[in-house]
Amino acid sequence: MYHESMVDVLFERGTGNDGTRIGLVDTDGKSLTYSELVSKATSIAGFLAEKLGVEAGDKVAFAPINKVESIATIYACWLAGASVAIIDPLSHSEDLLLQLDIAKPKMLFTHEESAERHCKIAEKAGIHCVVVEQVYGEANDKGWWEGYWKPRAWEPAIIYFYAGIAGRTMEVIHTHSTITASATITATHFGFSERDKVLVTPPVSHALGLQIATLASHVAAALPILYTKRGKLDPEKLVQDVKAIKPTIIFGAPQLYQALLSAGLEKLDNLRFAVSAGAPLPIEVRREWEKRVGTPLLQLYGMTEAAPVSATLPQDNPLGSIGRPMPGVEVVPTQLNATRPAQMLKEMPGQMGVTTEQIGQLL
Repeated sequence: MYHESMVDVLFERGTGNDGTRIGLVDTDGKSLTYSELVSKATSIAGFLAEKLGVEAGDKVAFAPINKVESIATIYACWLAGASVAIIDPLSHSEDLLLQLDIAKPKMLFTHEESAERHCKIAEKAGIHCVVVEQVYGEANDKGWWEGYWKPRAWEPAIIYFYAGIAGRTMEVIHTHSTITASATITATHFGFSERDKVLVTPPVSHALGLQIATLASHVAAALPILYTKRGKLDPEKLVQDVKAIKPTIIFGAPQLYQALLSAGLEKLDNLRFAVSAGAPLPIEVRREWEKRVGTPLLQLYGMTEAAPVSATLPQDNPLGSIGRPMPGVEVVPTQLNATRPAQMLKEMPGQMGVTTEQIGQLL
């Protein structure tokens, strides 16, 4: 049984026994308790509705980076009744213009460091551009906004952009139920708890960083720590940061773990396990990680349309495997040529069908 939306999860955390727990941190030094996150999100939602004219059923675009303000703003958009089209902040000008043309949002939210470039493109598209840090500051003293919207399970929540095998950019629309199911399934599969500190290195502009790592942490009342990277990754600084943060769980792409190893990372006493996703995990990287760091390095498989699908576990982690299906996920091999023997199908690359509650809609 899932919550109807992540807003319900947030309210449960922020107004219950978890309210005083730290619920969100970034490596820029900002943090909020769960109670403060509820208050901030409702306050921003009121500002969006009363000052910027955001209404229930609207769609806004957002190019978020890994900062506390980003997650508070996403919750705020939902509380104002809007869905959020997530845009990679590193998108080239032509790609950003195309995504805005496809989404046709009421406005584009961006960050101070990206505002000059993003706002020029938004102006070209005839879309109002809003700097998140300014809204975050102006809404600071507004207090709890009682006119917030209660999202329903079937309403659009997040829109990602996808090209994939389609050969053209398309919207992937996730409802509040699919986003919440995704986060809940992840937290259940990996056994997140309120004692966990989850280091979120993937960008929150992607499903891995947003729903798989950050929102799943909120489902379990864990602490997501957003790694705020600017410019080229500095492996030596990353090692120092990881040691200082003392995470119990790390999410990242295979390149992250290779970079940490190359920079000399050794044993981490607090770490329960690390999760690699976004690309195949080289076996030699996993072996070296587990030899030197001393904790399991797991592989998660998913896609923008349905994340997550499967993942290994510390006690069930065969080399080269993408693991077993997540709770509530059914995976069935699809036989494209019925004349081929079953043994041949097992040995050949093929396709699989996935049935789960977190599948989004492609448009």
